[in-house]
Amino acid sequence: MENEQLLDIGLATEAKLIPASKQKRFINYIVDQIVGMLFLVGFFLLLESVFVLGLENIDPLLDQIISTLLFPIYYIFFEGLLKGKTLGKYVTGTRALTISGAHPSWGTIIKRSYSRIVPFEAFSFLGERPDGWHDRWTDTMVIDERLSSVVDEDALL
Repeated sequence: MENEQLLDIGLATEAKLIPASKQKRFINYIVDQIVGMLFLVGFFLLLESVFVLGLENIDPLLDQIISTLLFPIYYIFFEGLLKGKTLGKYVTGTRALTISGAHPSWGTIIKRSYSRIVPFEAFSFLGERPDGWHDRWTDTMVIDERLSSVVDEDALL
């Protein structure tokens, strides 16, 4: 339970935010990668059917660049509309919050999402810390909702 460090934050009453374990974060990553890829494939199929672009002949490098820039939209869409949750976070019972325990703003979610495309960002989880660069750079964290207690449960819905 070394990854489940207890964080006390001072709100109206004290809340306990327990970071999600690396195992849960890894499951989030796998689920979100699969769903995100399906999201991209669906987007390109829709684009192809509406505009008849001939995407089957697209340059592989251009395809990779477009996919890399569009993939964060999956995270922005879900974390923004579902207040810090993606489909992977629903599976594991986790949620992204600011380190003060608030819901991230849309600007923070956008920064957090595009931070994921930095080369080797996924390897930032290999150290002792339970967070990655995209968490550290945006002052956010992913909490385990089952183990955490928050001041206003309704505010997190």
